[in-house]
Order: sequence, then structure tokens, then C-alpha cells
Amino acid sequence: MSTTTKRLPLTRRQAEVLEFMRAHHRKVGVPPTVKEIQDRFAMASPNGPMYHLKALVRKGFVRQIGKYNSHGYVPASSPGACPCCGRPLVEEGAQS
Repeated sequence: MSTTTKRLPLTRRQAEVLEFMRAHHRKVGVPPTVKEIQDRFAMASPNGPMYHLKALVRKGFVRQIGKYNSHGYVPASSPGACPCCGRPLVEEGAQS
């Protein structure tokens, strides 16, 4: 039995939301709020971003870090990244 998990594929919009979250996190240092996602994609209500965020959590691309935190959804960390914020543990170009 394999220990690797296969992630479900993303819809086009889910991929766009995930890329926005990653870019915002890199640029600002914190993940975007639901309101920032809503505004970026011109969604009529906070229900739209929540729908996509819950799907991204279910598919394993995003983690929820706090139920009542405005920045409560972060991209899931990849190998070599901090499990809390997803930033690389070793900066690119750093020499050991």
C-alpha cells in the first residue's frame, strides 16, 4: 500500500484563488482575508470565497489555522517550508 496521497484536481477558479493566496502571502507576509479574496475576484458575497476555500481545504491545498481568524486559511506547506506559514525554511540562494 502506498503512503502517498493523491490530491483531487482543482477547478480553474480554485487554482486562481490558490495562486492569489500564495502571491498575497509572499508579498504581504500573511494570507489574504476572505474579504480580500472576495474583492479580488469580484464575488458578490463572502459565501463565494468560503465555497472555494472549503474545497481547497478538502482537497488538501489549504489549511485552516483558526476558526475565528480573518487570515485563517493558509496554503498547505510543501517540503522544506514552515508548517505554520508556508515560507521556505532556507532562503533561495542561501549557502550552507
